[in-house]
Order: sequence, then structure tokens, then C-alpha cells
Amino acid sequence: MAVDIPATHVVKRAPVHFMVIPREHLASVKEIKGHHGAMLARMFEVLTQVATEQGVADSGYRLATNTGPHANQTVFHMHMHCLGGRQLGPEG
Repeated sequence: MAVDIPATHVVKRAPVHFMVIPREHLASVKEIKGHHGAMLARMFEVLTQVATEQGVADSGYRLATNTGPHANQTVFHMHMHCLGGRQLGPEG
């Protein structure tokens, strides 16, 4: 499932910012095992499709997932952010 981050949301870091969230619950990427390969491939397929629909596939985009306290993980269901739509700096 792909979810757009609303323009007014505090975590929106770029003009294009959406997340892809798998149906299977994994608290973080630390729980990924070999049998999750198909799920991860599907996540990347969806990310690529939505990035194309959002108009950032050719100019480029960043993929990120937060894992653990030093990465400021606040949602304990693994998901991946996609950011784009402008030149990105180190923090987004």
C-alpha cells in the first residue's frame, strides 16, 4: 500500500513524499528474513510505480526507512519513505 504524506504534515520532507507499507507486520528491517524477498520486491515495484506517477522517476528520488532509536524510528511497522521533487540535501 502506498500512502501520500499530506502537505501540512510535520514529517513531510519534500514536495513528493509518500510511504510504501507492506501488509505483513515486521517491526523494522531487522526482522527481514530470506522468505521476505517477494514482499520486498513488491515494495520496490510499488515505489517505482508511484514515483513514476508522481513525476520524480526521471529526476531522482530517495528511499529511506528508519530502524531503531538513533534513526528516530517512531512507527514500529516496517515501511519505506520515498522523497523527491527537488534537489535533496543530506536531511531531505
